[in-house]
Amino acid sequence: MPITINGSGTVTGLSVGGLPDGCVDSDTLATSVTRGKILQVKQATYATELSVDSTSMVTSNLKVDITPSATSSKILIMVDLANVRKNGHAESYGELALYRNTSDTFSTSNQVLRFSNGFGYHTPSGTDTLDIGSSSATALDSPSTTSQIWYTVGVRRIYAGGGYVKLHVNGATSTITAMEIAA
Repeated sequence: MPITINGSGTVTGLSVGGLPDGCVDSDTLATSVTRGKILQVKQATYATELSVDSTSMVTSNLKVDITPSATSSKILIMVDLANVRKNGHAESYGELALYRNTSDTFSTSNQVLRFSNGFGYHTPSGTDTLDIGSSSATALDSPSTTSQIWYTVGVRRIYAGGGYVKLHVNGATSTITAMEIAA
């Protein structure tokens, strides 16, 4: 069948795969075709054991940087903390939360997700250690920027009477992954 271009701008006579490579790109496609596309993936790991006895949030040292390519992009963050343990007091417990652009001042305005609140509370009498295993979380953030941003996990001991929270026990590797998704 011959290729025909009529007056309304439609083309007939093309078979599937009939256009040469490079003549159609994401700029010429409908917006709905490019939405949801993964634009980039960044991942970081950390494996040094960390012991936290502070009742204020401190960094877990697990941090990933990403620079969104558009202000409309969403960032999907996935965290897997390996070998989490609470220790030191039968009533001690801890909290884990995900933060954006926070190095040492952890506030709710920067909190993306609180993913473990009160783990390890009231272990059996005489039991001071509780291995939580891994603790995972997933969050979708809308940072609305094209500047470099970073995500980190904050950890704290909640019980004021003592105890501590440990992460990456015995050098287990924790990971944090950030994926930019086209909006």
